[in-house]
Amino acid sequence: MKGKKKSRIGRDAFKRAFTDWRCWAHFIITLCNNGPQRAFDTYAPSIVTSFGFGNLVSNAMAAVGLFLQVPISFGFSWVSDHL
Repeated sequence: MKGKKKSRIGRDAFKRAFTDWRCWAHFIITLCNNGPQRAFDTYAPSIVTSFGFGNLVSNAMAAVGLFLQVPISFGFSWVSDHL
C-alpha cells in the first residue's frame, strides 16, 4: 500500500475528521490548557521580577513549573495511550 499514495484527500476524509468526537475533545483540551499556560510561561519571569527578585532568580523560579510539566505530561500521555 505504500506504493499507492493518494494525490488528494477526499471530502469524506474531512467529514470523518471533523465529526469525530475524539478530535474535538483533543482540540478543546488543548485550547483550554495551552492558551493560558503559554501566555503565563512567556510573562512569568517578568511577573516574578516585579516582586523584587533579580533576573536570574526570577527566571529560575518561573522555570519550576516547566520542569514539573515534563513528568506530568509523560504521565498523562501514558494514561491516554492506555485508554
